Amino acid sequence: MSFKQLFTTKGFEQGRSTSIVNNGTFFNNNDFPTLGYTRKYELQDKVDRSDYNLPPRNNKVSRDNSIELVNARSGGDSDGINFEIVIGTDINQTAIAPGNLLKSWKENNRNYFNYKMDIQMINFYSIVSAKYEVKKDIWLAASDTAAKPVDLEIYYHNEHDYNLDRMMESMKASFDYFSTNFSPYQYDQMRILEFPRYAEFAQSFPGTVPFSEAIGFVLDIDDEKDVDMAFYVTAHELAHQWIGMQVEAANVQGRHMILETLSQYAAIMVLKQKYSEEKVLQFLEIQKDKYLEGKRRESGKEPSLAIVENQDYIYYAKGAINMYEFQKQIGEANVNLALKQFISDWNTLDGKLKVNTDRYATTKDLLGYFRDVTPDSLQYIIDDLFEKVTPLKL
Repeated sequence: MSFKQLFTTKGFEQGRSTSIVNNGTFFNNNDFPTLGYTRKYELQDKVDRSDYNLPPRNNKVSRDNSIELVNARSGGDSDGINFEIVIGTDINQTAIAPGNLLKSWKENNRNYFNYKMDIQMINFYSIVSAKYEVKKDIWLAASDTAAKPVDLEIYYHNEHDYNLDRMMESMKASFDYFSTNFSPYQYDQMRILEFPRYAEFAQSFPGTVPFSEAIGFVLDIDDEKDVDMAFYVTAHELAHQWIGMQVEAANVQGRHMILETLSQYAAIMVLKQKYSEEKVLQFLEIQKDKYLEGKRRESGKEPSLAIVENQDYIYYAKGAINMYEFQKQIGEANVNLALKQFISDWNTLDGKLKVNTDRYATTKDLLGYFRDVTPDSLQYIIDDLFEKVTPLKL
């Protein structure tokens, strides 16, 4: 199938696009045509739905919904895609996408880049282009001599070099922790890509992490007073290379507990190894404030983590606090053992789940692994932290 696609801003009502810009373009595959029916493209706004006589819409369907159990975060039921892309961009810019860089060349006063992934990956990728400097290093496993080296690259604006060492150190520490405790890393490289502060987030795609300058590259971090958020956010996004890229959660209630809460936990463990517990508790106090603020804004009934929908104050903030409490109660090693087995059984890299099912994982599955490593006398903790809505333990 061939197609030609144009993006045209039509007046002020539509708003200004910040995806395709002069220096720092960042968009993802959601901007391309999609095959099949994808629920996430349905009208979301209650007023819009009412105008079209459509029924109310839940953000996430029940964990037992047979249709969405076979759909993952990419919106479809594919086991993976074979990915290759050629990108043309401005003559002064570097364009980046997932995969190995096969070749680059200049033609008609433009730069071209050809990337190809040598294994299947989820249908979730971004394209980034800017005038970049690059900092490079290599991760080598300290203990596992069989682990392949990984090329580490940070693409950044030439005036924003303040926190590059923190981010590079976090990449190495994250690979050490996650490859030791969870599973091997699946790609040949990891690239962090700065984009302008039109938005303030970072996002993980296969082997790449577009990262807003606002939350990492230009932070003024005082190690005495502040939590090193450049270090932390890097660890969180790299955790998604395992929780999100290797394990894809079903598109049902609780999906974000798997994708985001577990990544919060993994990043906290990396933070704990680098910094003091005092810094970890300082980070958790920030999460407590975010949870309480979100709870004040909540107009509906608060769900438990196990069936959370789109309430980020729950799956990010409360999730971080509850997972930290969980590892305090049963031990970090036991939590990691549960996650290692969970990732092994529900890993979609080879398209063959060890659990012999045709669906993606849910929190029902995850909590089963938690119960397996929790003593009988402490089983109630799993209910309190994840299945019920209980006060914070912090």
